[in-house]
Amino acid sequence: MKLIQTFGHRFEAEQFASFLAGSGIKSFIKADDEAGLMPALSFQLGVKVYVNDEDFKRAMLLMNSFPAE
Repeated sequence: MKLIQTFGHRFEAEQFASFLAGSGIKSFIKADDEAGLMPALSFQLGVKVYVNDEDFKRAMLLMNSFPAE
């Protein structure tokens, strides 16, 4: 698995993972925020989204079209 992006908030990572899933790319979210109970930890450590190695290039292309707010 390769790191595709680090987000400051869990909901942003989940939106991106959903965006990838809509294009057929499975992803994995890793966050050290105590299962969402301590969201302040994600500000320091970030919420990381990983994809399989074989999907990395395609996911990078999709990341460029991910609607940022």
